[in-house]
Amino acid sequence: MVNVLAGLLPGDWHIIHTLETDYRLNKGDKIHFALFDQLGDLPELSFEYEVAQACEGEPHVWPKLLCEHINKHFKVLQAGRHYPEIGIVPSYGQNSIFALQASGIVSVDVRFVHADTCRGRQVVLQQLYDYVFPQYRSDYRAGDRVYHSKTDAVYMCRPWPYTEFCRLGEHMDEQYEPGLGKNWSLAWQRLE
Repeated sequence: MVNVLAGLLPGDWHIIHTLETDYRLNKGDKIHFALFDQLGDLPELSFEYEVAQACEGEPHVWPKLLCEHINKHFKVLQAGRHYPEIGIVPSYGQNSIFALQASGIVSVDVRFVHADTCRGRQVVLQQLYDYVFPQYRSDYRAGDRVYHSKTDAVYMCRPWPYTEFCRLGEHMDEQYEPGLGKNWSLAWQRLE
């Protein structure tokens, strides 16, 4: 248990991601974890977490283990469920990733890498994103990850003052459409 709120104001931590618990992982699979600030990727904070045993890959188990790893190794991040009385605690099932606001971290990219033991290679199973373009466009915020099927890529909405370009309605779709519009790079950063 980590009581990160002791001595901190409630606004000091903000949620940057919620871990989905829909995925069953196998022994040897990896979770690739990449962090981003307003300028882009933070490779020095990226890591891979490997599933050591089959039972650790259960959909309700691996999120808790990943959260424990994050809480042990990062001062500017905490992971788990927030309980007002005790703080942020890694839990079985759904958990959130919290960043210290002063860190400047705005989002995280979580990918599952499947270990193909038969052939000795790895295959990316899925890249997570928050929305599929243009669904819920008026809800896009800085740091949100949006998948665009026309380019088969994920884009991150840039921070203020450019965030508004991510949200523009249908009459401006062509100009700021991720990866395709004339001025798309003002609003979006393509994630690799």
